Amino acid sequence: MARHKQKITQHDITEAALEALLARNDGHISPRVLLDAARDPGSPFHDYFEWDDEAAGEQYRLSQASQLLRRWKGVIMKIDAESKVVTIKTTRRLQSPAGSREKGGESYQPVESILSDPAKREDMIRTVLKELTAYRRRYAELTALADVWQAIDDAVELHTPEAPVHEAEGPRPTA
Repeated sequence: MARHKQKITQHDITEAALEALLARNDGHISPRVLLDAARDPGSPFHDYFEWDDEAAGEQYRLSQASQLLRRWKGVIMKIDAESKVVTIKTTRRLQSPAGSREKGGESYQPVESILSDPAKREDMIRTVLKELTAYRRRYAELTALADVWQAIDDAVELHTPEAPVHEAEGPRPTA
């Protein structure tokens, strides 16, 4: 009987190296531990990093600029005409809907601009639903959040009735 050899992939090698790092660090890993392991040119993690300091510096500064834009908050103040109650909350001042990211990288726009344009608003809703669906998939085993998963399913069905999340994502968690 012929034996079939299973080909070892780069993913398999990287996965094994990650498991080894976890084992050497009591089941924990930090970005510093991973970066230090990746410094070795023979490491399976090495090619995931930019080692040219000039290029890496520019990438890091772009990452810092993105973080700064994401942290920029705005204040929303609403006054109820009848009760005279003033509601104040802070929210992100800028957003980066998926549609603007596909046109050459991250691009942030004021939330008011996005919400006042029907096409941009729908794009933002699709972006939020995509992110929520990713969280649902990532944490599906947390059955205590079954009501949250149901709300995400309902929102996706409301905005994209042809593609409900629960059918595409497998069985729903039970409480």
